[in-house]
Amino acid sequence: MSAQTATPGTMQKMAAEIFSDMVMEEAIKDKTIQVEQKLKDEQTGKMVALNNKSELYHGQHHHEEDEDEDEDFGDEEYKIMRDIRERRMAEMKNQYQEKQENLVKGHGKYTEITEEEFLPNVTGSKFVVCHFYHKDFERCKIVDMHLRKIASTHTEAKFVYLNAEKAPFFIKKL
Repeated sequence: MSAQTATPGTMQKMAAEIFSDMVMEEAIKDKTIQVEQKLKDEQTGKMVALNNKSELYHGQHHHEEDEDEDEDFGDEEYKIMRDIRERRMAEMKNQYQEKQENLVKGHGKYTEITEEEFLPNVTGSKFVVCHFYHKDFERCKIVDMHLRKIASTHTEAKFVYLNAEKAPFFIKKL
């Protein structure tokens, strides 16, 4: 069809088709570039993996070279590493000692206390979880069940429960 015999509507359709074809060609080019880049990245990744395996293989058969590198560590690095190790060991000993002291204080158990025992129990430990319960409340039974379960795993806190009906002073104050 020649441009002289085409109507304006036909010209617009032809222009739209040409434009659509151009956009599709550009999209295909972009997609092709993406796929090529992905393949290239995969090949590079395989090469890196092969290089790593090769380094591991050579590292297993050349221990003398590794030992020479270790000798490059100076006394200062060994002192730093020894200090870090000693600090961590001291921290672990303190944590263990604190856990043992907490177990002696009654941590790790879920025990019932009376109103008179409340203050000595609460002030005797760093962390205390006290459940003021009422025997007729269903939610208190649910909370009680959960506290019983977690008391043995959290020895950093003392878990106690107190009958709210038998502790009117603390119910009013707290």
